[in-house]
Amino acid sequence: ADEMIRLGELERVKSRYFKYHQKKYLPCRSADLSFFSAIEMVHVDGVLNRLSDKNGNELSAHSHEDVPWLATDDQHDIDYDLVFQRSQSFAQTNLNAMWQAASGQDIVNELGHMPDVEYDYYQNLPVKR
Repeated sequence: ADEMIRLGELERVKSRYFKYHQKKYLPCRSADLSFFSAIEMVHVDGVLNRLSDKNGNELSAHSHEDVPWLATDDQHDIDYDLVFQRSQSFAQTNLNAMWQAASGQDIVNELGHMPDVEYDYYQNLPVKR
C-alpha cells in the first residue's frame, strides 16, 4: 500500500465507524480489468452482490462458517488447498458455465484463427426470430 500511495495510485483515509477508528484505502485511478475473463468478472460481481452490504463483523461471522476456517487451528495459517473443500452454502461451482467455457475453448482450438472477413460475415447474419 505504501508504494501505491507514493506513486499516487492510492489514498489512505482515516474515519470513524460507530465508535471504531477506521482506515480505508481509496483508488486514485481506474482498475485495469482487462486481466479478467468474462467468467471471472461474473464471479466477482456475484460475490459483490452477495456480500457488499455486510459490515466487518458480519463478514467475519460468515467466513467462520466455512470449511477453511473450521478446519484450521486457532492462530494458524489457512491451507490454500482448503479452498476446494467448501461448506454447501459456500460452494459456488457452476458446472454448466464450466462445461460451456471448456467446450467453447475446444471449438476455438479445433477451428484455429478465423479470418476477419469470415468473422464479419457471421457477425452480420440476420437474426431469425
